[in-house]
Amino acid sequence: MSERQKHGFEYEKKCFKKNPHWISNSDEYTAKWDAYDTIEEKPVSIKCIKLGSSVEFGDIFRMTSIKEDWILQVGFWSKKKNNIVEEYTIPIDVGEWKKLIGNIKVFHAAKREMAKITNEYKDDNKWKKFRTKYKKLWGDSILQPRFKRDHGNQKRLQCAIMYNNLLEHFVKREKKVDISHGVEADLTKDEFETIIKVLELSSDNGSKLPKALIKKVKKLHNDLKDVD
Repeated sequence: MSERQKHGFEYEKKCFKKNPHWISNSDEYTAKWDAYDTIEEKPVSIKCIKLGSSVEFGDIFRMTSIKEDWILQVGFWSKKKNNIVEEYTIPIDVGEWKKLIGNIKVFHAAKREMAKITNEYKDDNKWKKFRTKYKKLWGDSILQPRFKRDHGNQKRLQCAIMYNNLLEHFVKREKKVDISHGVEADLTKDEFETIIKVLELSSDNGSKLPKALIKKVKKLHNDLKDVD
């Protein structure tokens, strides 16, 4: 087992301890995933990644063939691999996932063309042109291609989601802020800014809105920016 795999398993153990309703990949079904959430009744993919790095998913065709809602559990570490500084549990709707994946015909075309390239040194230039061609054809899919080939037996097409795309499409959407008395509101930074402007305008027009309320909302807005 590599050091990277060992570290990944250590993070998985922490996730299972934190979520006792998750079961590990001990049977045929969950082996396709890292875990299964018995409450949400959804499979779980667990990732532990260096802060700012892309989230690697392995085989692209496995990711494009998902036919159910699932959960992405990702922890980002900084400086030390056991120092998790950002952690997200993201429920992913399969319909939204398919939209973000984009045109999978391009992926299959790449697979067919890749089959015609050998692992021999004489095909190195052909492989280089192949990679350049499909990086341009990839479009706006959230899945970034990872072309893997060596001069032995490895030749496959993997994928990843860039850190910024993960935040933009999943994390910010799921971010919730406790605004008052333990009540959660699903608000973005832009929505907070709009609320602040409305409160300030009401106060300027003679409304009896307490200044403490405006101050509190501003603080929450700043807290949200700090998290981002």
